[in-house]
Amino acid sequence: MLKIRRFIKDLPTWAYVTAIHTYFFTCLIAITLELLSGVWRWHELAVFLITLHLIGIGITIYYHRYYTHRAFQFTALGKWTARPVLSVIGMASWLGPPKVWAAVHLRHHQHTDGEKDPHGPIFTLAELGYVGLILFTPRLFDNDVTEHGQRRDKNSDWYERVVCGGLGYFLIGMAIPLALSTYFNVAIWYFAGVGIAFYGTQFVNSIGHSEELFKVFPSSISHLLSKLFYKRHDGKHCGNTLNARPWVGWLGFSTAGELYHNNHHEFPNSAAIGLHWYELDSGWWIIRAMEMTGLATNVNLPKLWTKRSDEKIRLANQIAAIDGPPA
Repeated sequence: MLKIRRFIKDLPTWAYVTAIHTYFFTCLIAITLELLSGVWRWHELAVFLITLHLIGIGITIYYHRYYTHRAFQFTALGKWTARPVLSVIGMASWLGPPKVWAAVHLRHHQHTDGEKDPHGPIFTLAELGYVGLILFTPRLFDNDVTEHGQRRDKNSDWYERVVCGGLGYFLIGMAIPLALSTYFNVAIWYFAGVGIAFYGTQFVNSIGHSEELFKVFPSSISHLLSKLFYKRHDGKHCGNTLNARPWVGWLGFSTAGELYHNNHHEFPNSAAIGLHWYELDSGWWIIRAMEMTGLATNVNLPKLWTKRSDEKIRLANQIAAIDGPPA
């Protein structure tokens, strides 16, 4: 009886999930057929590529590094110039309001590779695909996630609570882009770009936590995978996380640095995820540019970039990144 009640309660969420995935897959199939048949136009391809890259930047800088981990702060000028731009393109990802996304991701850091981890652990190929879609499964919206979301609300200003809240997200992130792309007759190409950014963002966590999965493959395949991904840090908070190797650095660029997942778990509140010159991290380049132009301040750096080697400072930073600043 309880299962039936839970199913009825979760039915609207499942309907939303089904509809959004159906629409994304339809758009992706449609642009693939147009590309193969040669009937596409250059401005449509431009819309697709620009949408894909901009949304990735909005997610990594606004949703992930700023809103979730508070890796930096906006200055008074940045709050009303850079922040609106980054938040709008981040919300256009259809990944949900920033508060919800941040709450789920903070839970991931608290329970890395444990039973409560929404992104893992990953031991089979089925789980690799499942985790890629798990952000929108109703079972995540429990008390643990709700508490994280409430804490983010408490430490946010009116712009983040109202403009980036539920209604603001629906209007700015979903309704307006849908209306504009339809009006200019590029909806299929726009939402194909949104779809790839949507799935790519989620599969970053799947791939980034797939170390245990490598062990189930034949040694030849595991050896090949180890040439693409590796573990640099082996700390308490890292779990089974992996980095992309330097010679596949273009993956780091195309995901704005997010595929250096092992780095991120070692230094979760760092504004830079690519920690070395060969780890391409366009998200960090933008944050650094904002800092130099007076739009960002209080930019957190990883321990290896500073002279602070005290273990207590490192652990305090990790706790702050996971639990948020004290009220």
